[in-house]
Amino acid sequence: MGAEKRSAPLKGALRFPFNLMMKATFRSLLVLIVLGFGILPALQPLFSGQLFGTDGALHFHRVAQLERALRSGILYPRWAPDLGLGFGFPLFNYYAPLSYYFVLPLRWMGFSLSTAFSASLGLALWGLALAMYLWVRDLWGELAGIVAAFAAIYAPTTLNYVYQWSALPGMEGLLWLVFTFWSLWRLAVSEQPRFGVLTALGCAAMILSHNVTALIGIALLLAYVALCALLYGPRSALRAGCFLASGIGLSAFFWLPAFFEKNFVHIYQLYSPSVFDYHNHFRSLREILASPRPVDYAQANFAFPVSLGWVQAALALIAWWPLSALIRREVRAHRWALTLATGVLVGLVLPISLPVWERVPLMQFFQFPWRFLIPASLGLAALAGLGATVLARRGQTWIPLVVGGMMIFALPWLFPLRRVPQSDPSPLDQIRFEMESGLLGTTAAGEYLPIWVQEIPSPEALLPLYEAAAPDYIIPRLDPASLPAGARILEARYGLTQAHLALESEQPFRIRFLWYFFPGWQGWLDGQPLPLEPDGPHGLIAADIPAGRHTVTVVFGETPLRRWAWRLSGISGVLLLLAVLWTGRRRRETPDLSPPFGGSFSLGVLGTCALLAVGLTVVKTLYLDRYDNPFRRTLFDGRQVRGVDVPLEVNFGNQMVLMGYDLPTPAVRADEPLEVILYWRVLPP
Repeated sequence: MGAEKRSAPLKGALRFPFNLMMKATFRSLLVLIVLGFGILPALQPLFSGQLFGTDGALHFHRVAQLERALRSGILYPRWAPDLGLGFGFPLFNYYAPLSYYFVLPLRWMGFSLSTAFSASLGLALWGLALAMYLWVRDLWGELAGIVAAFAAIYAPTTLNYVYQWSALPGMEGLLWLVFTFWSLWRLAVSEQPRFGVLTALGCAAMILSHNVTALIGIALLLAYVALCALLYGPRSALRAGCFLASGIGLSAFFWLPAFFEKNFVHIYQLYSPSVFDYHNHFRSLREILASPRPVDYAQANFAFPVSLGWVQAALALIAWWPLSALIRREVRAHRWALTLATGVLVGLVLPISLPVWERVPLMQFFQFPWRFLIPASLGLAALAGLGATVLARRGQTWIPLVVGGMMIFALPWLFPLRRVPQSDPSPLDQIRFEMESGLLGTTAAGEYLPIWVQEIPSPEALLPLYEAAAPDYIIPRLDPASLPAGARILEARYGLTQAHLALESEQPFRIRFLWYFFPGWQGWLDGQPLPLEPDGPHGLIAADIPAGRHTVTVVFGETPLRRWAWRLSGISGVLLLLAVLWTGRRRRETPDLSPPFGGSFSLGVLGTCALLAVGLTVVKTLYLDRYDNPFRRTLFDGRQVRGVDVPLEVNFGNQMVLMGYDLPTPAVRADEPLEVILYWRVLPP
C-alpha cells in the first residue's frame, strides 16, 4: 500500500509534462495548417504551373543548366557549359545558386521543370511566413506572429517580387534573412549552441541564395547584433557575432571569388546602362504609398505599383499606441529598432537619399532603389504584428477583419500578366532562347561575359554541332579551323567542361577550343602544365602545341583564390563544430523564452482567418480570374481606350495605331520632365 501511495505523485508528475507537450505539439501543427490555408490566395496563381514576370525565364534556364551539370557529376558548377550561345558562361561564379538547388528534388520526383519551379516559389512563400511567425511570436506572442506572417506575405512588394519578377532567389534570401533574425534572438536570450548553428547556417544560406539580399541582410543582421548588445550585454552580442561570422565564412567559397574576380567580367554592365542606373529609379513618397490599381489584362506593359500595404502601415502605427504593458525593455527596443530600420530602408528609395547612393561603395550594384522596400515591408510586417496585439486588447474579433483587409488590398498584385509557358529545355533550346531574347548567359546585359570576349561570335556558330550531338548535347570543342594541314586527331573525348585529345602534327600550331577563356581553365600537354591564353576578338581558349604526337587535356577547375575560399569555408565549418562541442559541454538552465508581451490566438479566430483565405481563393478562381471586376478589368474595347485624356486614331504605316495619350501632370515647371502616357494598338499583319 505504501509503495502505491508513493508512486501516485510520480505518475501525475509524468502525465503533466506529457500533456503539456502534446498540447504544444497540437498547437504548433494547428498554426502550420492555418498558415498554409491562410496564404492560399497568395499561392493561387502558382497553381497553373507557369512562369511569371520578366525574370522567370532566366531563372528557369539557370535551373536547367544546374541540373545538367549535376547529372554530369559536377556538384558546384561555376561554369555553365551551354550558356553564352554555347561557348560557356561563368554564371555561378558570380550569381548565388542555392535557391536553384532546392528546385531539383521536385524535378527528380518527376515534375516538369516549370511545375517544380512554381512549387519552389510557393514553398519559399510558405517558408517566409513560417520564419516571420517564429520570430515575431517569440518577440510578442502567437497572435502577433500569425498576423506578422500574413502581413509579410500579403505585402505588395512581396507579391510583386513573386509574380512580376519570379524572383525565387530573392524570396529564399528573404526567408533565410528572417530565419536568421529569429535564431540570432534565440541565441542571444538562451545562449544555447543549437541556435548558434542555426544562425550560422541561416546566414550562409542567405548569402548563397541572392546577392542583393545578402548585401542588405548582412548590414541588417550586424545592426541586430548591436541591438542584442544593448539588451543582453556585450558578451551575448560577441557570441552572436561569432556565429554570424561563421556563417559568412561558410559561404566564402562563393562570395570571395564573386567579389575579387569581378574584374574578369563585364561587371560594369550591371549599372552603366540607363535602364539599370539607380538615378532613374527613385520613388516619391506618393508612389511608395500608392493605392492599388485595377489590373488591365489587355495592356501589354501594365505597371504594378511598387508600394507598401496600407493595412500593414496602419497596424504599425497602432503599435505605437501608449500602453503600460509596453514598458518592457525588449518590446520598446525592438519597436524602436524596427521603426528606425524601416524608416532608413524607405528613405533609401526616395530621391533625397541620392548623396548616400553616390558616396557609399557598392550601392550601384543594387540598381533599383525600390529594392529596399522589400526588406522594409518585412519590418513593417513585424510592427504590424505588434499593432495587432495592441488592437486585440479590445477583443480578437477585429483580427479576421484586419487579415481580410490585407488580402483584399493585395488582390490586384495576384493577377500576373506575363505568363511564360515553358517546356523542359534542351541545351539547343537554351541557345535559341539567348538568340531570340538577347539575354546572353541568362543575364540582362551580359554582365558576366569574360572581359577577353571583345566580339560575340555568330549566334548560329555552334547550332550545327549541338543539333548533331543530340540527345546528350556533348559537342566536340576542338576548333578544326585551328589545325594545320596534315594534322590528325587520334583520339577525342569531351565532357561538359573538359576535353582530352591525342593528335599528331608535323608542324607546330596554335590549338583553339570552342570555349570562352576564363581563369580556372587549365591545360596539360603530355601530362605537363600547358599555358592557356585567350585567342582573337572572340576570346576563345588557345594554346601553342609543338610538332609531333601529343596528348592535350583541358579542364575547368579552380584558381588559387577559389581554393583558398574553399579552405576558409572548411575552416569556418570546423570552428563552428568545435564551438558547438565546447559550449555544449557547459550545462545551462533553459531560460524562460515566453514573449514579454502579447498572447495567443483563440481557436475561433484562427479558423475564421483560414476560412476567409479559402473563401477568397475559391471566389478568385471561379469568378475574379474570369470576369471583369473592380480588381481586374480592361478599358480597351478592341479599338479604343475608354477614358483616355486625348483620344486619337493615328495610323503608322499600317503597323501601329496611336489611340491617344494621357497627361498625368498637365502643368509642370520649365526644368521638370513632362510625363506622357501613350496608348498604342498593334495591327495584325
